[in-house]
Amino acid sequence: MRLFFPLVFFALLFFGCIEPPVACTLEAKICPDGSAVGRVGPNCEFAPCPEVKPGACSAIADELKQKIAQANYCTTDTDCTTVNFSCPFVTCNEYVNKEEASGLEQDYQRFSNCSDGYPVYCAGCIQTQQPACVSGKCVSP
Repeated sequence: MRLFFPLVFFALLFFGCIEPPVACTLEAKICPDGSAVGRVGPNCEFAPCPEVKPGACSAIADELKQKIAQANYCTTDTDCTTVNFSCPFVTCNEYVNKEEASGLEQDYQRFSNCSDGYPVYCAGCIQTQQPACVSGKCVSP
C-alpha cells in the first residue's frame, strides 16, 4: 500500500495527467507606484503591477508631508535629525525625530518612483546645523 501512492503519482505525472509543481525564483519587480510584485504562475513571469491612477503621486506626496509633520516631536535635542528629499519632491532640512527618519525615507522611495505628471525639481539640499528641541518640536537652532 505504501508503494501504491508514489507509483500512482509518477504514472499520472508521466502520462501528463498532472503538472509537476513549479518553483519560481524569489525576485521582486518595483512598480511605478512604489509597490513590488513577485514571479507567479507556470511560466514564473512577474505579476502585473497595480494600475497607477492619475493623481496617485500627488496623493503620496501629500501623505509624505503629513507624515513629516507628525514625525516632528522630541524631548531633547538628541532626539532630532534632518531629512532631505530632493528629487522629485524637494523637501530640504525637514526636522523629525531620529526614530522616524528611516520610515520616512522608505515612504519617500515610494514617491520617488512616481511619474504621473507630478513636477520634477532636482535640486540639492544644503546641510544645516543639528536641529534643537524647543517646546516638543525639532527646529532650526
